[in-house]
Amino acid sequence: MKGLFLAAAFTLPFGGVASGQMADMRSHQGHHAGRMEYGIAGGLNIASNECALRTGTDTDGDFAYGFVGSLFVDHSVTERLAMRIGVGVVMGGSDAVMPIDGVSTKFETRTTHLDVPVLAKLGIADFGHHSIYAVAGSNFGYLLSAKTNDEDISDTVKSYDLGLIGGAGISMPVANHRVFLEAKYNFGVLDTSDTQ
Repeated sequence: MKGLFLAAAFTLPFGGVASGQMADMRSHQGHHAGRMEYGIAGGLNIASNECALRTGTDTDGDFAYGFVGSLFVDHSVTERLAMRIGVGVVMGGSDAVMPIDGVSTKFETRTTHLDVPVLAKLGIADFGHHSIYAVAGSNFGYLLSAKTNDEDISDTVKSYDLGLIGGAGISMPVANHRVFLEAKYNFGVLDTSDTQ
């Protein structure tokens, strides 16, 4: 599965905060080794799934749009580097049009995965209390459902997926918390079709 994730994330710090005040708003929002933050993210997944349908004929494919939501924890290793682990639900799939008995037929495939990304988050630049950062790592997905035109096709799709993720984001303070806006690309490295 390939997907472009566009997400907004809301985070709260684990400790390091007194009386509800943000801790140390200097360089990179005061990230120090050992600091932990947890957050909630939600957004849009623009996905394509080349393995959802197998055909020997020419197929016109299109993107599918779905929801992505997750919980995550950031653990600072240094002032600029943090490790992120999360768990969430990603809805994806693909739309395809192919000729069936000479008639163009549309197939809408929708998948839902439970995803566990493990990422490195590197601070790139700061301006004021805002920070730009990059993320990279891997993602393990477990199939929850797969349908084509509302017909269950779970037995033709592997129950697991593995992807490589890269992206960038910007964080900014809002009240006593921080908000992230991120764009990430997930490239599936496995053939998820379970058909022979």
